[in-house]
Amino acid sequence: MKQKNILKIMAGLILFFLGGFLFLKVVKVPLTENLFIHYGINAYPLYQDFEIKQGFVPNRSKLLGFRFAFKKTNTNEHPVKIELSRETETQSGRINLPLYLATFSTKDIETGENYNFWLSPPLSTNKEKFWLRFFAPVSTESASLSPIVSRVNNYLEGETYSSVRVLDGDVIFQPIYETDVPHFISYYLNKIAFGKPFFNNKFFLLGLFAGWLVIFLGVQLFLMLTLLKSTFNLKAAFLLIFTLILLGVILGYQSQPQFIFTKL
Repeated sequence: MKQKNILKIMAGLILFFLGGFLFLKVVKVPLTENLFIHYGINAYPLYQDFEIKQGFVPNRSKLLGFRFAFKKTNTNEHPVKIELSRETETQSGRINLPLYLATFSTKDIETGENYNFWLSPPLSTNKEKFWLRFFAPVSTESASLSPIVSRVNNYLEGETYSSVRVLDGDVIFQPIYETDVPHFISYYLNKIAFGKPFFNNKFFLLGLFAGWLVIFLGVQLFLMLTLLKSTFNLKAAFLLIFTLILLGVILGYQSQPQFIFTKL
């Protein structure tokens, strides 16, 4: 074997492992955690004198947003607001410091549909306690929207309050974090191993992981083929295009109707 070919193979192997390291540790992906598996549903329509607050503690360092579902009780249209605040210790006691605010209309919401609310910009966290406040500046008669609330207290790291009393359940929400590919995979493999989410989603998740593996191996193979060939070849180009399309499809599985939390 010619020395030139040996050098090419060695360079290809270096690129393979370097690319693998960058893909597994540098590439960041959104992870939507499912904190609630089995729950009944309660609805408390929001109006001027009735709001709902949900406490929670993030368990990862970079918070990108939340996923919520709502229940509509009638067809009235009005604005709804969600405020994110951080619980802060001051000389006069603990207060909730507002950080972000999202405003949307009930006309853009359908019962049971999942909606992503993205923080702009993302929020770095360190095990602090945060609060989500749901409210609507409308009269009792016009109230038409409620966050979906569980009938029992499933989320033990946060309490749920209304304007008049402590609620027995929790607002159903899914925090969206920034993480790397190994943590993304380990989270969902753990869900599969322990039967969560439900069985009919397992094949989808296994396909998702297979897609990630194809992307990883495909990109590395493209680099090696391009290096070993004296000229750029169509097969390598096709492989690169295929992996990029697959990446878009896999990331698109999390795509839901989008809203934005703006920083205060």
